[in-house]
Amino acid sequence: MREETRQDLLSADEIGTKYDESAKMIWKNREILAPLLKYSIEELKDETIEQ
Repeated sequence: MREETRQDLLSADEIGTKYDESAKMIWKNREILAPLLKYSIEELKDETIEQ
């Protein structure tokens, strides 16, 4: 494998890891997740955001 290709693969892996960590932090945030669930899941439409 060419060194340039190897470096590209390592960089892509690092960026993917950072993206994954950031996405997990967002999805763990209840202030973001609660409204998304409330307005996208039929069973939760009558619940309050706080619940």
